[in-house]
Amino acid sequence: MLPLHKLKRHKSTHTVNILNSEQLKNENPPKKRRRWLKILLVILCVPSLLLLAGVGVLAWMYQSGGRSLRERGGPAPKVPVLHAEPIPGFAEGKEGAEVSAKEESVPEELLEYREEAINILLLGVDKRGKLSAEPDFSDHLAGQADAVFVISLDTASKEASVIAVPRNSMVNLEIFGTDGTPQEEYFNALCLQYGFAGGGSFGMLKTKERVSEILYGIPIHASCALGMDAIGKAADIVGGVEVELSETDIRELGWKNSPGDHVTIDSRNAYAYLHDRIVEEDGSPTIRLTRQKNFLKLLLDKLMEKPENLPGLALTLYQELSPYLVTDLNADETVYLAGELAQCRFADSAFYQLEGRNLVESNEEGKSFDNFYLDPESVRQTVMRVFYRRAEEQTG
Repeated sequence: MLPLHKLKRHKSTHTVNILNSEQLKNENPPKKRRRWLKILLVILCVPSLLLLAGVGVLAWMYQSGGRSLRERGGPAPKVPVLHAEPIPGFAEGKEGAEVSAKEESVPEELLEYREEAINILLLGVDKRGKLSAEPDFSDHLAGQADAVFVISLDTASKEASVIAVPRNSMVNLEIFGTDGTPQEEYFNALCLQYGFAGGGSFGMLKTKERVSEILYGIPIHASCALGMDAIGKAADIVGGVEVELSETDIRELGWKNSPGDHVTIDSRNAYAYLHDRIVEEDGSPTIRLTRQKNFLKLLLDKLMEKPENLPGLALTLYQELSPYLVTDLNADETVYLAGELAQCRFADSAFYQLEGRNLVESNEEGKSFDNFYLDPESVRQTVMRVFYRRAEEQTG
């Protein structure tokens, strides 16, 4: 047995050792513990830093894209007046058609052009597979612009409008030789201009010029030509676009459905839904345009379901669809447009379709075509409604 004084000393020493151990734990955490703490901090911080970086990049792209798009606008057009010359094919046999030969204008002090508007031309090209930006002047069948829309975003009032232009609207086209030199003008359907200019970026440019002429010189800031596969892939990315089939749709498409059926449009059936029509039926291009316009409206509605995600989604669409489209928009401008689109309102009444009349005409070979002659006064009224506003009253 240990002596009493030694026993106490041993007990005291043991107590001191315990206290030193606790102090050591508090003052010097083990290396393993510190390492896991660092890992945890990294896990928590990295997503936030990436999110902030992503938001910063998108904000920079938005500002850059807005500046470059507005530089393309050009001077503000004057208030439109009726064409001084009758439009061939329209004035003939139409009651009151002499109005198209007049030169009328609303007093300029009552209207002003919407300077803040950004106008985008959207073409649906009748071609499968990838689209090349390089024009091919040896191929006048480089694709037809089967769908022609102008989307106008008023960045001040946050109002948006869409104008559907009939693809068979009769206009003066520019034809180019195999070396790319201008050959002649040819009065024919608007849809042919894309191919007559070799397709690609040049065909898109020439189609933009024709559409601007139809709309009394309205500036078009940018254009995008989508191949049919691009439209289907876009529908896939947003999860499909649900449409309600009408009796006319079913008859035109030849689908085994009933009127009122709801069908999801995606890459499996987008080409048929947007392209097919009964060619032999008078006015079939205009009937199909109504279906295309309805699809575009529903697609825009789908994109607007989560407007806060639209800039990022637009960048995804730009990257994923780039092989199947031709555009003069860059990534920054795409983000800008998406940001503005997210703030805009698309009222049902803001979807317009240019009016006129269909005439079935034959060419020199005896082949019949369904040609559309625009009503100049109706077009003028649509242009003023969409692109102009009443000037603010001047105060003394």
